[in-house]
Amino acid sequence: MFTNQDIINPDVSAASIIRFISKVIVQDNGCWHLTNSTFTNGYASFKAEIGNGYAHRFSFGTFVDELDPALQVQHHCPGVKGGNKACCNPKHLKQGTAKANSQSALKAGLYAAPRRPYKKAADDEIAAIKAGLANGESYYSLAARFDRRIPYISAIAKGKLHSGEPRKPGAPRKPTPTPTAPSGAAVTPDAITSGKRRTVNQYVRLGQQIARERDLVKKAA
Repeated sequence: MFTNQDIINPDVSAASIIRFISKVIVQDNGCWHLTNSTFTNGYASFKAEIGNGYAHRFSFGTFVDELDPALQVQHHCPGVKGGNKACCNPKHLKQGTAKANSQSALKAGLYAAPRRPYKKAADDEIAAIKAGLANGESYYSLAARFDRRIPYISAIAKGKLHSGEPRKPGAPRKPTPTPTAPSGAAVTPDAITSGKRRTVNQYVRLGQQIARERDLVKKAA
């Protein structure tokens, strides 16, 4: 199956290689499957000095080339559309970028569904969805009927989306009034902390006012 010349990584122990090979089951198309467990994402697991627990990364880093942390190990198994995730045959593996891996999976049809094109909200559609909600129709049913996503239906139900037109800018917020002391009285720190949250500039002005009041008290004394 392999020779000593095939081992390119001196950091991998002979015990790990023997343990790995002992688990290999060769498939009809040449793919290597392991007898041990797999991850939930379909990749075979194998704990050793390299590979981060993934059998295909261990196989590539042991028999093909040094693992590059910036690249992914991709499957190119013959007769398997998009590659066989459980395969550990080093001849079926190669390194590539994450973008190239995603494009390969997209061409192979491994993604559940293509991204939906953007569709602007229309007033009549929003009105129809509101009517459906009022009649007790579920979010899932409305999303399927109007070819929309569940968060879009939820936004209409919560009143966050009223029409297809952009919202008009609201009135400017009124500035928070700063606490003032009666004539002749000093502004205390309690006057600052009591009340609503204030901006940094308001705290600065209040601090300056407190300093002036303290100076007046000292002069009067």
